[in-house]
Amino acid sequence: MELPEEVKKVPAKDRCKIATITAIMKAIEFCDGALDQFFVELGKLMGVELSNPLSEKCELILEHGITKDVCTNIRKAMEWKMCKAWKELFELEKKGEPITYEKLGEALSKAHKELEAVCYEKYGITI
Repeated sequence: MELPEEVKKVPAKDRCKIATITAIMKAIEFCDGALDQFFVELGKLMGVELSNPLSEKCELILEHGITKDVCTNIRKAMEWKMCKAWKELFELEKKGEPITYEKLGEALSKAHKELEAVCYEKYGITI
């Protein structure tokens, strides 16, 4: 696929972030508010069971924290970010707060920033 010239000027890493966020937001739009089902389906794609508020696999992933392997393996990085975001949203839901698209975006962004910071500070790895 040939990219338009203005898109070629954007660094590949940034294009990838934009494409990922756009795809997630479009999927949520198609789910028509069924955010819980969105997480179930996204979890299946990534090999993470998210039908429980916080699955055993997610609990284990978060318990192990951000390791060098998480920083260097895209699948493990995505699993960690999704589990971290889901945990944050579940905590909000337990407090009676509604889960919104905005809160989902904030939780994913926060998880990504945490992952970036820890990978760089702990291992000198830029993601």
